[in-house]
Amino acid sequence: MKAIAVLAIALAILASVMFANKNRSPSRDQQAHPADTSSETAVAHTTDSPKTALPAELTITTSDDRDDNQASHNDADSTVENSDGNTDGNTSRQDSIDIPELGKQSLDEASFRYWVGRLRNNPQLLQAAVNEYLENTDPTRSRNLAALLAEVNSPLVLNAATQLTQSPDTTTQLIGLELIARLQPTNTHARNHAIDMLATQTDPTLLVATLNVFATPAQAVSGEQRQLILDHARLLTTHSDANVRALGIDTISRWSKGNSGGAATIGLNDPDSAVRAKSAASLIGVKNPSAESRQNLLLVAANKQEVKTTRQLALYALSKMPLTETERQRYEALEIEVRRTP
Repeated sequence: MKAIAVLAIALAILASVMFANKNRSPSRDQQAHPADTSSETAVAHTTDSPKTALPAELTITTSDDRDDNQASHNDADSTVENSDGNTDGNTSRQDSIDIPELGKQSLDEASFRYWVGRLRNNPQLLQAAVNEYLENTDPTRSRNLAALLAEVNSPLVLNAATQLTQSPDTTTQLIGLELIARLQPTNTHARNHAIDMLATQTDPTLLVATLNVFATPAQAVSGEQRQLILDHARLLTTHSDANVRALGIDTISRWSKGNSGGAATIGLNDPDSAVRAKSAASLIGVKNPSAESRQNLLLVAANKQEVKTTRQLALYALSKMPLTETERQRYEALEIEVRRTP
C-alpha cells in the first residue's frame, strides 16, 4: 500500500510538470499564426512604456505630425533674404504674392506709406508693380496704382507713363496722362513730356487731358518751361473745341502768376457759356486788372441771358478789384439784381 501511495504521488508530480510546459510553449499553429494582439497593443499604448520605433519606411504620420512638419517647412521657406538684405520672415514672399492685388482696394495712410517705402527700396518689386499698372484695364485700380507709383517717382515710373501716352489707343493714353499729371508738379521730365504733347496733339479729348496735367503749377519750374506752357495754352484759347479753349484759359490763369488778364478777357466774349465762366473765374485775384477786363466783367454780370453762376463769378472777380466810383455803383446795383434772380 505504501508503494502504491508513493507511485500515485510521483504520477501527480509528473502530470503537473507536463501541464506547466504545455502552457509555457505555443504550438506550431500558434507560432505560424500569432494571435491578434491589437487590443493588447492598444492597452500598451496607454501606459508609460516606450513605443518600439518603426523603420523609416513604415513610419506612420499622424495629422498632428503633418501639421508640425508643414509648419517647419513653411518656417524654413519663409526665412529668405529680402530686398533690403534682411531675413525678416516671409516679407519678400508676401510682397510678391500681394502685387497682383495691389491697387484693387484703396490703401489707408499707413499701408500707403509702407508700400511706397517697399517699392522705393526694391527695384524688382517696383518693376512688378509697374507691370501691373501697364497691363491693368480697371480704371479704379489704375488711379490707385498711379497715386502709389507717382509717390515713388522714379525713372522707371516715368518711363511707364510715357510708354502709355505713346500708345495708339486713346484710353491707354489717358491712363498714362493721369500718371504724368501726378508726376508733373515735382518731375521736370514729366513736365517736358506734357509740353511736347501740347505742341503735337490734335485730338480734343487728349488735349483736354494734357492741359489737365498742368492743373497743379510746379513750385520749382524754370522760366523757359513756364513760358512754353503759357505760349501753348494761349494758342489753344482759339481752338475749335470749347473744352480746350476753357482749359487753355484756366492753364494761363494758374501759371501766369496772376497776370492772365489778356486771355481771360477775350474768353469773356466766347460763344460758349463754360468758356465765359472759366474766363470770369480766371480773373479772380488777377494783378493790375485792365479797364477792359473790368468793363467786360460788368457786361457779363449785366447780361440777363447769362447763366447765373457765371454772372456771380464775374461779380466776385470785380469785388477783388480796385474800381472807379462809377464802376462801384454799377457793381453794387448788379449785385442786388443777380442776388434776386431765381
